[in-house]
Amino acid sequence: MSAVTHSILSWFFYHGLGTITQISEEVGASIPTTTKAMVELENRGIVKDFGKVTTKSGRSPYQYGFNPDAAYFVGVDIRKERVELGLCDLTGAFKMQKASPALYENTQEYFIVLCDIIAAFIEETDTYKSRIACIDVNISGRVNAAKGASYSIFKFENNDAPLAEIFHQRLGIPTFIENDTRAMAYSELMLGAGKKYKDFLYINASWGLGLSIIANGQIYRGRDGYSGELGHVHAYDNNIICHCGKKGCMETEISGKALCRKLSERLEKGENSILSIVQSGHVVRSETEIVNAALKEDPVAIELIEETGMKLGLQLANLINIFNPQAIIIGGTLAKAGDYFLSPIELAVKRYSLRRVYQGVQIKLTTIENPGVTGACLLALNRYLEKV
Repeated sequence: MSAVTHSILSWFFYHGLGTITQISEEVGASIPTTTKAMVELENRGIVKDFGKVTTKSGRSPYQYGFNPDAAYFVGVDIRKERVELGLCDLTGAFKMQKASPALYENTQEYFIVLCDIIAAFIEETDTYKSRIACIDVNISGRVNAAKGASYSIFKFENNDAPLAEIFHQRLGIPTFIENDTRAMAYSELMLGAGKKYKDFLYINASWGLGLSIIANGQIYRGRDGYSGELGHVHAYDNNIICHCGKKGCMETEISGKALCRKLSERLEKGENSILSIVQSGHVVRSETEIVNAALKEDPVAIELIEETGMKLGLQLANLINIFNPQAIIIGGTLAKAGDYFLSPIELAVKRYSLRRVYQGVQIKLTTIENPGVTGACLLALNRYLEKV
């Protein structure tokens, strides 16, 4: 694929419809060169003519854009208690979305179940199935997207092949993998509040704690693709062992997992909460339950979320001092607690960051309903365009 063709595809991806003259100016190519590339893309069925643009004077030019039906893309987001799946067309418009219950475990048995869930969803796409070009699967932890390798989960001793290749073998469709927080940040960059910014930080506050860095409008992955392991920064002398095997990680105090631990401790001391049913056999195992309790004005749940927000705000103040971003966008399950989570974050940021560095930094909660699966679909689409 020529550099001009790649630039044209990127332009359509970000801007939608355009005339040959407009695209020529934007990508910095001559009109004949742009026309030649457009004819080739139209012949391949990737681009189509959307008719003439109405003008006040002169000859009406034709508008071009992606042919939505040229290819389809599947995005998969692995959550603690479910798998979220989506299908979008070449313009990024969603055709199907589904959530399948499945309790995550880092085992070969779960991996087989996951592949079966994805395969079943592909079968359900019916007429779209034959035109699915590729799949993106979001994986938590350390992911080298370029190599298709995961070094945190689904790293089984009996198979040294890259995880993306194993998915491809089982599903029969080219598959890519990406860190889940980076996928969420990508959806924010493309469709959410992040569209306004070239430099922002995305925080995924869910069962764990993740960070994605958007620098100059691009995902920053680091040398080997492992940037953003905020949850595993040593921050506390609490002697609590993190799931990574180290003690005192940020995630041991700022995460859904930490919330559930602290809730259990408080209920065991006899504090009253609408979640006190834990004492009659139901163990709260999801941060979602605590968020929902806070939204029902449960005092214990609200206090826990506010405390977590304060601790996160302190750490974000440090990141602001280091990165001086335009914005920080907070997603994940805890973001659904709204102001109970956001207000203490903002207070701590103001208290602990340098005023001149902090001034003008926007701190927002995501407005995208399913950022993980949305980002996965868009990343699959983008990977396809890179290889078209």
